[in-house]
Amino acid sequence: MKKIKIKLIYVLTLAIFYLSSTQLNMIYAQTNTVCDNGGFEQDFLYYNGYISTYSYGSDSCVPIAKGDTPIVYVPTAMPTTRRFEIVNSSIDSLVGIQKVKFGSKALRINSQYGHNVVCSGNFGVDKIVKQFTVTKENRNFTVWYAVVLENPTIVPHDNEQPFFNIKCDLAPADDLCFDAAILMCDGNYTDSICGNSYEPLDVLDWTCHRIRIPKSEIGKIATLEIIVADCGKGEHFGYAYIDGICEDCDSSALGSITLDTINASCSLTETSVCGHYTIPDICNQNWRLDSIIVPGYDIANLIIDTVNKTFCFDFLYSNFGPQDDCLEIYTEAYFSDGNNALPVQNSNAIDVCKVNYGYIDSLIVSQCYDNGTSSNISDDYYFVTINIRNAIGLDWNIYRKLLDPYPNESGHYILDYGTGDATLTFGPFLIQEGSWNAEITVDSTCYYELLVTPPDYCGNCSEFYEVVIDNIQCISGSPDKWSFDIMVPGTGVYYLVGSGTSGSPYDRGTANTYTITISDVSSGCEEYTIKNLPINGCISYFTVCPPKPCSVTCNIEARVESQTCSYSNGVVSYYIQLDVSDNSGKFKCYIATDKIPNILSQGALPPSQSIGPFTEEIYLTIYLCSNADCTTGCTSPNCFKSIYVPKPDITRCNQPLILGTSPVEDIQKKEVMVIPNPIQNDELILKSDLERTSFEVYSLDGQIIHRDSFAGVKYIHKLALKSGIYILRYSRSNGESSSLKFVKM
Repeated sequence: MKKIKIKLIYVLTLAIFYLSSTQLNMIYAQTNTVCDNGGFEQDFLYYNGYISTYSYGSDSCVPIAKGDTPIVYVPTAMPTTRRFEIVNSSIDSLVGIQKVKFGSKALRINSQYGHNVVCSGNFGVDKIVKQFTVTKENRNFTVWYAVVLENPTIVPHDNEQPFFNIKCDLAPADDLCFDAAILMCDGNYTDSICGNSYEPLDVLDWTCHRIRIPKSEIGKIATLEIIVADCGKGEHFGYAYIDGICEDCDSSALGSITLDTINASCSLTETSVCGHYTIPDICNQNWRLDSIIVPGYDIANLIIDTVNKTFCFDFLYSNFGPQDDCLEIYTEAYFSDGNNALPVQNSNAIDVCKVNYGYIDSLIVSQCYDNGTSSNISDDYYFVTINIRNAIGLDWNIYRKLLDPYPNESGHYILDYGTGDATLTFGPFLIQEGSWNAEITVDSTCYYELLVTPPDYCGNCSEFYEVVIDNIQCISGSPDKWSFDIMVPGTGVYYLVGSGTSGSPYDRGTANTYTITISDVSSGCEEYTIKNLPINGCISYFTVCPPKPCSVTCNIEARVESQTCSYSNGVVSYYIQLDVSDNSGKFKCYIATDKIPNILSQGALPPSQSIGPFTEEIYLTIYLCSNADCTTGCTSPNCFKSIYVPKPDITRCNQPLILGTSPVEDIQKKEVMVIPNPIQNDELILKSDLERTSFEVYSLDGQIIHRDSFAGVKYIHKLALKSGIYILRYSRSNGESSSLKFVKM
């Protein structure tokens, strides 16, 4: 009866101990992280120990008893001699490695001296466990270990070898498992107790293992387990030192690899990721890094510097899905000596984000709008939206460069400039102008040249949606003639009616381009009818304007920068904002007519270069005169520019899209103004609401022309500027920079 009572008390005590330790561990898990006491400087705080015996399982690190039944772990108090012991800094007397990696203490699991019989493994399998709450900071962590495994060689030990195992239940992909048969560094060791009774030992000096818990597991309780097992036959031993949980992973015995930097580049397709590595130092062999991969993703241009032990590769933007802002990546490093390969080594994890790829998020070309006229294709238009990203605090500018400009004209002009991220909508652009390049410069270092291809024409004749009207040329003579090319894709024929046409059918197809020649460059813009049948059928119209005369020097350049329209009482009226430049010093003049032609408006171009209002499509001629009355001393018709201006449709007037306007810029109060704007003389006058104003004046090509600062509300400075558009950039009251555009007449 007494023996039964004593045994019952033992069982109850054991059960109470088990419940208490489990409950205590759960309480710890709610408050601590895996890094707490990661070097065992506080002895066994936050850890629980378990012991058992096993027979098989070294291949998979899943120990089982004879009869293929799972083993049962029993909790044990710690320290437990020859099972769980805290060791101080010193040399391992058997194999000569350091017992401690970081600080002054480490954990030793198991022993070379066995648990029951000295110098024998005794079937032992020991496990230490820690639970912790997963956080953003600790979900990727490291475990440092050094392990000694006796390698049975006399009698086969299939699936019965001493083994070592690290695992985390929320990161099963990062389980570490190996037994003595895997390691290749057999060595003979002796000591004063067991003499030379040991079989060869595999010694793995301090090595780092990485564990990566997915982001989806943040907030959950994770369980870290480290298992060290003796021989399943009860004859050989294995033991390990554990230290430095959450320490950096450099100079590991099996080699290490670390991702260091993401080098943000101007490229929109790849960004450079770089890091460093260390070579394995086990077995005194000549190890090398054979390859690096990024599991699950595509990389390019891998470069390994074997001298400095560094590497870089390009991570491709195509790895991102539509909903991905960032991707967490890590690398796998493969080391070998040319014959033998070591276990793969994982790097730390880093986030590669879309913000690491240049500054242009997207360039979007809109659909075709027919401008409310289904037959006229010359007024078909579209918009372009450009998204600038990652540009906080950085200056940028956007230019448009036509691929087929008029002869003796650059076709190159600024669309917008600014600072910081922006979503910008430009247009309307006429489809007939053809393709162009959006030239974008960010931070003066990154330059992008993005091709903009207009959509097809739209309207009532699908046969002519892809017609190409280009290559407008001046033919020198008396008078100057001019020409343009036309090509209509498809098969069959079409009919073209207008000046310079033959009246006969023209063949369709990309190989059939026709040059239409007009007799006089001064005759103005020409309208053409294009149809698919000689009588009736589907009919479209288009207008082509002549180039500048070429028999004389004519440096004038003029274009429509934007249209501002309104809709009232069933009538659309609009103003035209022009961009006219010339270096002759003469007065800029204009004449606007309708199709008949009746003169609608004429005279000197105002300083604002805005004319109107108009209520119909117009044919505009810009010319130069020596006198402001624009009637005497004029070069016309020797030097002029002809422009066709379609009337805006009701849709645009009800929902105007302003050229190159950033939503951010719209709501910013301009604290500095140029008065007057345009500037008429060589005097720069600024009005400021700031206590002190620091500013710079730039030309459109980015050259600094003038820099100064002043206190007070007004600034006057003699500044000789050529006629043109300039940018004034200043520091706002909130510390950010802002800019405004002004014109010098």
